[in-house]
Amino acid sequence: MCPAYTGEYGFERRVVRLHNIYSPCGTYCGGREKVPAVLCRKVAGAERGGEIEIWGGGDQTRSFCVMSDCVQGIYRLMQTGYPQPPTLGTEDRVTVNELARMIIRLSGKGGVTRHADGP
Repeated sequence: MCPAYTGEYGFERRVVRLHNIYSPCGTYCGGREKVPAVLCRKVAGAERGGEIEIWGGGDQTRSFCVMSDCVQGIYRLMQTGYPQPPTLGTEDRVTVNELARMIIRLSGKGGVTRHADGP
């Protein structure tokens, strides 16, 4: 639709695909939070040395981009004449298990993960 509108009206446009954007002010609970916030909340609420539940096998990979980098990327895209829709983010991937272990380690609480079927 965008290329057709550009061709018909000459309106310059940019399209970008965003993947797993998060920020310190993002939702922390309530069902709409991103994976990093969910895992941080679960680790924060766990007893020292306790366990946290991860839905699925934990082998799912994700690529995360912090909001400030996303804004910078959109700004830079707007300065270019790049006509194709790029994906804004990083090529670095992490599994949910790796992210959980990293958060547990950084918390200093220790603990383990337990896998369960999702909702």
